[in-house]
Amino acid sequence: MIREVIWSPDSNEDMRRILDYLQSRWSKRVISRFLKKIDNSVNLIVEDPLIFPQIIEDTSIRKCFITKHKTLHYRYSASVKSS
Repeated sequence: MIREVIWSPDSNEDMRRILDYLQSRWSKRVISRFLKKIDNSVNLIVEDPLIFPQIIEDTSIRKCFITKHKTLHYRYSASVKSS
């Protein structure tokens, strides 16, 4: 089964702000490594959405550490879309 990642408008805006900050303070190499970490984390989530811990028990929100200062929060829906 192929899973779809849907980014919320807020997460897109957060990412834009983070990238703007990184571009103003850090090298392209640092930015590239950061983006690779995000890609790797998203790929792990796509492969196994339950890999990272829930933030609060009995919620569907999970937390993935990208760096020690940045986390990715996500919600996994087990519902299957039919084509």
